[in-house]
Amino acid sequence: MFGIRWFYAFALAFISCGLIFSSIAIATEPALSGEFPFENVEAVYSGPFMQPDHDDLWVVQRAGGISFGHDAIVGLKLALYIFDGKEFRKKWECGSIILDRSIPGLKPIPATAWCYGDFDRDGKYSLVTCSVRNMHEYKFYADTMEQFRRRLSGRIKTPDIWIVQMIACDIDNDSCDEIVAMEFPDMHDTCCTTIGGTQCHTGIYKLVGDSLAEVWHGLTGETGFYYTEFPPTKIISKCLIDWIPGEVPVLKGTQSDVSPSHYSVIGSSPSGGYERLCPFPYTPAEYIKKGDRRAEESGRPRQQAFGPVGGIIFNDGINVLHYGYFIDYSRPDRQRPDPRTLAVLEDDHWRLLRKHDPSIGGELCKFTVEPGRTGWLFIKDGKYSFYDKLPVEY
Repeated sequence: MFGIRWFYAFALAFISCGLIFSSIAIATEPALSGEFPFENVEAVYSGPFMQPDHDDLWVVQRAGGISFGHDAIVGLKLALYIFDGKEFRKKWECGSIILDRSIPGLKPIPATAWCYGDFDRDGKYSLVTCSVRNMHEYKFYADTMEQFRRRLSGRIKTPDIWIVQMIACDIDNDSCDEIVAMEFPDMHDTCCTTIGGTQCHTGIYKLVGDSLAEVWHGLTGETGFYYTEFPPTKIISKCLIDWIPGEVPVLKGTQSDVSPSHYSVIGSSPSGGYERLCPFPYTPAEYIKKGDRRAEESGRPRQQAFGPVGGIIFNDGINVLHYGYFIDYSRPDRQRPDPRTLAVLEDDHWRLLRKHDPSIGGELCKFTVEPGRTGWLFIKDGKYSFYDKLPVEY
């Protein structure tokens, strides 16, 4: 009898362990995967463009460029894909509407920026494109697979303001997206970085009917090589920060492709309006010193410090995450950044998350494949992989 009890106990433990390892194994594999028929993917974005209960996929494609001596302009194409539960199918595509930079001494090429969001609380996203003097909004319909276009009016397209980047987010927490635009006051050679630097402004606009109403306009920094505060040069994503109301646009400032990045946000100011805030680790030197001080006070060895080189910052529902490249600043041979990976923000520093699946990489976005089922989509090497949960160990 005693032997039989031990046999059953051992069998139960074995089955339990098998289930645990099975669940771990299942978690490491994508729930859905397949071919992705689009080359030269620059970025992917998701949202309910056609129907409010599941996502469609925006794909930004690099579409070649033209060289002018040392300068080059690179055209980008936008394409809208729908997902039928197994594969992505293209439903709409526009021409080359975006250019990375201007040509010194010449006027910028039209159509310099775009963004997408829910601007009228109907649960569906629309696309807004911006050129030097024109803005248009596009809406898409699932029944006809057609798009509606209307021209927008407002201060944002006056000749003395050049919009180089836009993002839509609910910055005032009213369930309706606003447009946050990074803009320069001149039209000639202001997108190119210069030693003297050029002032960069941030404007916040609300879409009202067929016009744009300015909500706020302020100075966010200067571009240039010789500024130690890493002035913002790019809007990379939007994020939720627990002590800042609404969604905030995340700005990135960096001096080169291999130097540390400085991330800041535009958020509500206690005195009214909005201001540039810095909720993320500032520079590696600062939080390495902070880690040394904490280690000395606690008697524990200092943890390794990792600094972001580039990527996006987003939320997984609870945590603030960074997806991109990191440099290990605790090592003397830190010249080459780590491969693209995920990190979580904890105690004023980034903690790298261990990957379950080493094949994770490429472009990442949150994606709803069907009503009530939202997970994470990776696009890499002509394939897509959908995970119900991020395949990382926290």
